[in-house]
Amino acid sequence: MANRPPATPVAWACCLLALTVICRLCDARFTVYWNSPTDACHKFGVYVDAAAFGIVQNTDDKFYGDKATIFYNPGAFPWLNGTVPVNGGIPQNGNLSHHVQAFADKVRHQMQPNFSGVAVLDFESYYPSLDMSVPEYRKASREWVLDQFPLLPPSEVEQLAEETFNASARDYFEALLWTGRALRPDALWGYYHYPYCHNYGPGVGDCKPLVMEVNNETQWLIEMSTALYPSIYIFKDSGWDPATRRLNTRGRLLEAIRMRQRAGVNIPILPYFWYRYHDSPSLLLPVDVVNTLGFTRVLGLEGAVVWGSSDDVRSEDQCLALKAYVEGQLGPLVKYLDSLPTAALRTIINSKRLLKRVVKKALRKDKWPLAFTRRH
Repeated sequence: MANRPPATPVAWACCLLALTVICRLCDARFTVYWNSPTDACHKFGVYVDAAAFGIVQNTDDKFYGDKATIFYNPGAFPWLNGTVPVNGGIPQNGNLSHHVQAFADKVRHQMQPNFSGVAVLDFESYYPSLDMSVPEYRKASREWVLDQFPLLPPSEVEQLAEETFNASARDYFEALLWTGRALRPDALWGYYHYPYCHNYGPGVGDCKPLVMEVNNETQWLIEMSTALYPSIYIFKDSGWDPATRRLNTRGRLLEAIRMRQRAGVNIPILPYFWYRYHDSPSLLLPVDVVNTLGFTRVLGLEGAVVWGSSDDVRSEDQCLALKAYVEGQLGPLVKYLDSLPTAALRTIINSKRLLKRVVKKALRKDKWPLAFTRRH
């Protein structure tokens, strides 16, 4: 066999480039959706162009649009407004037919027949588990059982209160997934925040054992969904730093992955990401964007949903600040992160020095608007 000359630096560079391209082609598609009511800025003549950076944005930037939409308090869930019952107050006392019909009417009005994007159900008054719900629901459920069976022993009252609440709540949660899938079969249906983790507090990575147990018991919710939308909102103050925020994000995403595997379903996990901190008007710093959205991609998940509150776009100043942030900071960073092979991104996230260099390269700016200005 003839001796070969040593590889030149140019040859090594070509090989490295080829490997990078191959790795990038092997990476799964990572899709980021825009679910922020920035159409409210149009009245100020401000238009936020997230789509310029590969973020999937609704036509005309509508909040309830053709690629991403959300249903707040969908259907007619029974719930308690303090102690005042609404629609019956507890699931044992509601009208399931009315619940389904109200939701079906909303779907037909809000979504085009061929809708195939993100379809999120947001109901947060209680869980489909009495153990995880606030005490008012246990009290109301107990009273409902006593009203039905006044001579029942106390121990059986507690048991029946939990069993009937959980079974009825399941009917209400499941009914909307069935209805949505029947009316818009191509949509990615799922409940916001599920599966929960409750790993609140700096340095807390693992989910609470009780929450994981309840997630196991409500696996039917995962099985019925066609996408999962856990929350990766993060906090700024009270002991938080970039490392603890990433640990917090990791715990929530791993729980979603665990539940998807446990349910044996092949559905996308699209965590909800907020571009500002949960406890502050400050916009997310670059390192925290990487530690949330970037880490989501490192774990091999299918994408994310960028959410925003109507409180973020009430004034012209807020809209201008958000436009500058999205088009000058968040958008370029998302686009750059998506261009990297996941192996390279994993290395960057684990290195403070590399992370700083990547952020600088992605943004090519030093200025970062730190907070929204508020006009009252």
